[in-house]
Amino acid sequence: MLGKIKEIIDLDLEDLKETMELNVYANKELLDILSTIQVTNIIAISSGAAVNGSKGWAPYSLSKASLNMLINLYSKEMTQTKLLCVAPGVIKTPMTDFIRYEVDDSRYTSAKILKEGVIQSPKEAAQKLNEVIHRMSEFESGQFIDVRNI
Repeated sequence: MLGKIKEIIDLDLEDLKETMELNVYANKELLDILSTIQVTNIIAISSGAAVNGSKGWAPYSLSKASLNMLINLYSKEMTQTKLLCVAPGVIKTPMTDFIRYEVDDSRYTSAKILKEGVIQSPKEAAQKLNEVIHRMSEFESGQFIDVRNI
């Protein structure tokens, strides 16, 4: 969930809470369930926005940074499971279409960057995620991985 594109000073706590509920707390509930069964690997979908803050993206960036830490913390407790947080890169989805075509790119430069940048198809993103799956042994549990850097 993207959340509202607004300057952080203009966001109220409810705007942040809604995005955190879905992007972080729902994942905690899933991890709690998965911790009770034998699971070899878990991949959480993160974002480069978790480490590269952009004006207007506060709910999304904060929630994805929190997800990264959530995975890191669970990796220390679920020691028989490899947990990774993977940023798949920019994918053509309704969310990125919204950012590229409906967000004021003169106010939020990240929208302009997305408009001018490379947008991968969901199939291309799946292929990159598949590569991460095949290379799981190369990564440390709890690690954040941006597929654009591997």
